[in-house]
Amino acid sequence: GGEGGGSDSPETPSSPQAPLDEGFATDVLNGVALPVLDSWTGNDGAGVAGVQTGPYKCPDDVQQTCVKGGASTSSAKELKLDATTAEAAAKEDIAKNAKASYGGKVYGGILQHDELLSRKVTVAGQQGYRVRWNVDTKSRIDAWVESVAFPSPTDPKTLVVVRIGVDIPTTAKEKAAGPDDTAIDKLVKGIKKAEVTGGGGGNGQDA
Repeated sequence: GGEGGGSDSPETPSSPQAPLDEGFATDVLNGVALPVLDSWTGNDGAGVAGVQTGPYKCPDDVQQTCVKGGASTSSAKELKLDATTAEAAAKEDIAKNAKASYGGKVYGGILQHDELLSRKVTVAGQQGYRVRWNVDTKSRIDAWVESVAFPSPTDPKTLVVVRIGVDIPTTAKEKAAGPDDTAIDKLVKGIKKAEVTGGGGGNGQDA
């Protein structure tokens, strides 16, 4: 799970636990935190943190829940990428991200994609790289997917990869409800170094 937008929401159940850092979804293992935008929800985790918004029944499988927008953290190692630089990691991951988020049965598969941007970006104070695609699926839903890679602000040897997926709104109602591609820029801009880091156990705070 945890593959940005699309059908695969992060595994971490939404527990009543208070977030490690209010307003952020913290990945304690990779040392980064994603901003929780207005009307989005977030989940902390070790190795994966996620944010999502707009749950709905998937187009080709109403038993499953899809989300209008989502983002999740991971690492190049965890995603089994060969890349050792941020640029190479983002370029290598984008097709995998699109396939994981929108290539499944629930959207009927991907018909085609266009690359919208591929450029350097500063993330959490680190020199990173981002690649964004516009993806057409066989269902009526098309999407933006973006892979952003950068060295972890807590461990330069770890390449963090953030996968983002947002359904493209088509009707006036969808456009009014959002999100749209401005959410992607807000997410990327808002990524920061995690306040709480460590292994799976957290930092010994009392629950």
